[in-house]
Amino acid sequence: MKYLLAFLLLPFSVAGQEQKPVEPVKSAAYRRLIAGDTTVTPGLRTAVDTFRLRIFAGIDQPIRRIRYHGNSIDVDVKYPRQLRLSGSYNASLSIRQAGRQPALQKTYAQGRSSADGLKWFGPASNEVFSYGPALSGLEYNGVPNAYDSKGDLVPAGQGNGVMAHPYTNSVFRTAVAFEQQFNLQARIMNYNTMAHELKLGFTNSTEKTYIRQNNNRNYGLTTSYAARIKWLLLSLKYSHAADRYDNSNRNGFLNKVYQQSLLTPPSFDNAAGYLAGSRQRSYSNQADNPYFLLADNGNYLNNTHHLASFTLKRQEYRKTRYSLIQSFEVNNSRSREGFKPYSANWPDGKLLDRETNDKSYEINGELEQTTNYGASRFSSSLNANMGLSTVWAGIHNGLLDYRYQRTATESRIAYNTKFNANNLKLVLDVGNKTYLSNTTGQHFFFLPQGSLEATLQQLAPGWDLELGLSYSEAAVERGINQSYGYANLTTLSVDRATAYFPVTEVNSFDGLKATRHRDSKISLALNSFKLGFTAYLYNKKVTDDVAPLAQGNQLSLVNIGDHRTRGIDLAVRYGNQMYPAVFSMTHELMFSAYKTKVTRAETGYNQLALYGFSDLHTAWIEGMPMNVIVGSAWTRGAGGELMIAEDGYPFPQKSLQVIGDPNPDFIVKYVNSLIYKRWTLNTSLEWKKGGEKWNGAQAILDYYGVSANSGDQRTVKGYVFDGVKTDNSKNTKPVDFYDPKQPVYENRWTRYGPSGVGEAYIQKADWLKIRDIKLSYYFTFRKGISRLETGVYLRNLLLWTPYKGVDPEQQLFDLPGSQGLDYFNLPAVKTIGCNVSIQF
Repeated sequence: MKYLLAFLLLPFSVAGQEQKPVEPVKSAAYRRLIAGDTTVTPGLRTAVDTFRLRIFAGIDQPIRRIRYHGNSIDVDVKYPRQLRLSGSYNASLSIRQAGRQPALQKTYAQGRSSADGLKWFGPASNEVFSYGPALSGLEYNGVPNAYDSKGDLVPAGQGNGVMAHPYTNSVFRTAVAFEQQFNLQARIMNYNTMAHELKLGFTNSTEKTYIRQNNNRNYGLTTSYAARIKWLLLSLKYSHAADRYDNSNRNGFLNKVYQQSLLTPPSFDNAAGYLAGSRQRSYSNQADNPYFLLADNGNYLNNTHHLASFTLKRQEYRKTRYSLIQSFEVNNSRSREGFKPYSANWPDGKLLDRETNDKSYEINGELEQTTNYGASRFSSSLNANMGLSTVWAGIHNGLLDYRYQRTATESRIAYNTKFNANNLKLVLDVGNKTYLSNTTGQHFFFLPQGSLEATLQQLAPGWDLELGLSYSEAAVERGINQSYGYANLTTLSVDRATAYFPVTEVNSFDGLKATRHRDSKISLALNSFKLGFTAYLYNKKVTDDVAPLAQGNQLSLVNIGDHRTRGIDLAVRYGNQMYPAVFSMTHELMFSAYKTKVTRAETGYNQLALYGFSDLHTAWIEGMPMNVIVGSAWTRGAGGELMIAEDGYPFPQKSLQVIGDPNPDFIVKYVNSLIYKRWTLNTSLEWKKGGEKWNGAQAILDYYGVSANSGDQRTVKGYVFDGVKTDNSKNTKPVDFYDPKQPVYENRWTRYGPSGVGEAYIQKADWLKIRDIKLSYYFTFRKGISRLETGVYLRNLLLWTPYKGVDPEQQLFDLPGSQGLDYFNLPAVKTIGCNVSIQF
């Protein structure tokens, strides 16, 4: 009966808590009497003092029972504890092909000019040029040899009648990649609140890359456990990943394979075999057969990754939130990089076994106190954060042993206040950071940060306006667990690029000034239900930037000076649900433009080579944009006209000059999404205007006579270069681009050396590309599987560019920051694929 009374009193007890009743009679005997007498209904004031309502879980949950004991009423839900399982499986299968590549000539054979005119010189002669006679005038002699089972090439009519034909020596194939991912989540809910959570995730991928005899495999495991113990949230996480690559490209190995396939004369077939006895079979002992480089080379790259973290967090306790996070990470990499014996540049072979071992430990604590006042119009919070990290890094390659260690402390204290009144919202955030480490002699105790945001709702019917200002400073250092061996390439000329084999790493990270960043930004946003507009103006100043410097056999990091970047980002978004649940669409157009400038170069480091080669590179030059291209340039007169030598050809200057700027004028992106019932179509386009690139691959292909350009123009005769002679008179001397009666080194493309004149190969790097197209459809189910989605997608489908090479977005040896340089950069990948996603 007492439980029935408690239930009947429930609404009165809730309402009564808002009143100030007369002090009731407090008698245990009276309460017992009321509880035992079914005919007496307790008064309202007695219930107020007697009962305390406790509802476990949400009020919308099914009620299991109502319990009365002491001075409380407990309402229990029907299912206080629940086990909830969910997960997903994703898989994709894609077919990939090499994208845009340089055009090659298929008309002329291996050989060169001679006293008797154009003559075929075959592999036995170790000829490197393809300036021989036309293939249409050659046939085989029918006498097999070590290089061709059909025999040598002879003039038509002097052989067996089997006419010569061009070979396609592409090293590419159709690639196939398969990726899958499985995730499982189990939750134990206690009164509709997470009590325990376990997550497991598996990933696996295999790829037969577009380069023959080159495959990649990757797999990963992630697991986490979280538990809510009273007021504390505890979380444990662990992840493991392993990657296996058949070849490392740290030394540009795959780029060299690609280079050798392009340089092969059209009269030689690499695929006919890569061995001649026990030695390499190639068109010259100064060149490699790409299949020889790839086959059984013993190369590999294995990466392993382990990350464990432990988190303790209290979301809110009397308006105080605090957390403690610890993590430990281990990364190991083992690789064998090299070339087999009988390789062109390494007759005795060259191998490097390299191992890196990186470990890091980090602990971070955060405390935040929040206060509300002024009828909840004002709220403020004080946040304090402090972190300690230690990184150990080691590089071992059998020749040299490098060990580094850095311990750094970072802290931040910030005050945030918010104001809400009617349609106005203001947010002010001010703070300060500190940074200290054992590898820099500086201590940063004042790194201010601040931002102010204002939101005006209903500025006009349906329109909101947001304005923002921000400023921040930070001190950063170069990562000690990164390799800077790429700087060794800047000690080699373009002609010697095939000898690139980085071994040396930086000696130390100690004693450098930390790089200081000062970023300021102004933002504006205007939004309505269908239309939105955002704009950002930013200014970034960087002082005491750091770059690697290679000198002889030494590699060191140095402070090179200051630079700034000023830019603007604009975005317009339009979304319209014409028929909700049937058809909707969104469009977003983004515009970005920026300008960079080196404002100060440290003494001795002006014109420092950043990426590239000793005679063609991007450089650090005071007063110039970042990463300008420096190389050989034409000699010009006072009016900019070409200076022409007595032989009728222009000639280069003796010193290196700035010849190009890779920075774009602007970039425009367009993203579109169309949804019709369960169908979704997403597209993404990008247009880059401006920016230049050095086409070093074109220069080398021209020099050896395998480019389509050298094939098409070698018959040009009587050409007069527009320019002036050294006496400033107009040039009138005609030249033949390739005179068969002259030595091969006198033609238009060989006379300047393998890399040519850098300025002649600076090309526009604008592009317009369709990045992605994806079409998907989903199904829903009531039991078991909740959602199944399948789709097809295309990536890098189309590319329009005036650049005469691979996709100009590709980078030198895959090095980030090397934009502006192309020395047999690998082609971009065109992908068509399908995927399926299952959620349960």
